[in-house]
Amino acid sequence: VPPRVVTEEENAVLRAGVAQRGLAIRAFLEDYNAGNDRVIHRLIPKDVLARIVARSGEFGWRGQLAPGSIAFPYGPDIIRAPDGSWRVVEDNHGYIGGMGDLIRAREALYRRMPEYAELLEARTDPEQFYKDLVTRYREMANPRGGKIVLFSMPPYPDNEDYRLKKIMNDQGVEVVTPHTKKKLEADKDGAWLVEEGRRRERVGYVHLNDEHKWLDPKGTDGDLVARVETIRTLLKEPDLDPGLRYVLEDAIRPVGKAGKPDANLVRVVFEFTGQERKFRSHMEWKIPGLLEAMARGRVATNFSPGIEFIGDKEFYLYVESLVRHYRKEEPILRSIPTQRFARFTAEGFVLDKALLQKVMKDPARYVIKAVDGRGGDAVWVGAKIPPREFRAVARKIEADPSVYIVQEYTALSRIGDKIGDIRGLSLIDRKGAVVTETFWARALPASGDGKVNISAHGREMAVVVVKGRKGCEESFARIRP
Repeated sequence: VPPRVVTEEENAVLRAGVAQRGLAIRAFLEDYNAGNDRVIHRLIPKDVLARIVARSGEFGWRGQLAPGSIAFPYGPDIIRAPDGSWRVVEDNHGYIGGMGDLIRAREALYRRMPEYAELLEARTDPEQFYKDLVTRYREMANPRGGKIVLFSMPPYPDNEDYRLKKIMNDQGVEVVTPHTKKKLEADKDGAWLVEEGRRRERVGYVHLNDEHKWLDPKGTDGDLVARVETIRTLLKEPDLDPGLRYVLEDAIRPVGKAGKPDANLVRVVFEFTGQERKFRSHMEWKIPGLLEAMARGRVATNFSPGIEFIGDKEFYLYVESLVRHYRKEEPILRSIPTQRFARFTAEGFVLDKALLQKVMKDPARYVIKAVDGRGGDAVWVGAKIPPREFRAVARKIEADPSVYIVQEYTALSRIGDKIGDIRGLSLIDRKGAVVTETFWARALPASGDGKVNISAHGREMAVVVVKGRKGCEESFARIRP
């Protein structure tokens, strides 16, 4: 796969846009945590926000996070629209893809296409991002001088987690998993690194390379959310029995005003499918008290508890408004025009029939998404899928319009015979934004289903920053046959 090339000027715009958007989201979280309802409900309607938070499965954390402690990894997916502007397709936070692949993508490019190393004269070093992260971790550590730890739990989706652990270990970060000799523990004073026969060491910063629901049941619908995620993984199996697929899909269907699956039904189905023993074994790796220590500021972290809801696709509808309110600026990176299929009345939500009819009349103009979908799951690109599949989605929308949104179809960036997007990885905390100078990219053949997610047959692609467009064009001209 050839590289995605951007100029230094374009890269500066992209980095500023990622920082602007991430810092606006963080400012909203500060107001949310502080209970400033008058402000936040002007930005996001009360009922809408309550529904978004409920879907995340995290509760009880509001008002519990120490002032200034909120932090999260942030990596929006960005495309260049036909008019030349940069657009955010989705806002990603927390445990996001690409974090361990910046160096590998560049190395793979130069190994397979060595001519690019000299011709493109890359202006950025992908390793610098990790150095900048560790510098920030040491600045934020509580207590100062405390150990910097990366914590991660298997199973790992792919080899990226192993690469990230090696990168961070090379930067002097202690890597801890359930299988290392050293373990991570928490108590009323903070977090500790412990090893049998040795004196325990105080931890100052935890880089959490995982999700809260697997870490500590307190303050989450922990078991429910984890079970639902496990069922979603099962549903990805291509040879799954149709009858079992129906049972699993029905079990995780959101119900009631809160829009959450029925916990009892999920538990029964989980036992029926034989997943309970495996699930319980995984739950034994939880670290009681760690999330609370992070929330109280007794140990600093890159991923605060209680903020999972900002990844909901319905939250995306409001991010531009957050930028205008908190940053007092126009968004550098615009969102794609998005609408809900649900109209909200005093009695609750109802289907916007006119919108659904408009979408079904011309599917090629639209992309439908489930608001709580992950990766390429629950995304339907009308221009890329058979009409019968789009009609099947319409039936799901009619059954529960509150969990679906629709976006205008904006073709992904074109790179030769492929289409793709780029992701700007960053850390957002009270000191500002640490944004990578080397973005990460994904691509797939233009003839594919329109989804570049690695989990949906997409492939990663190196991003190379060059001095200017003219020099880039001259370089490519030299290697054309």
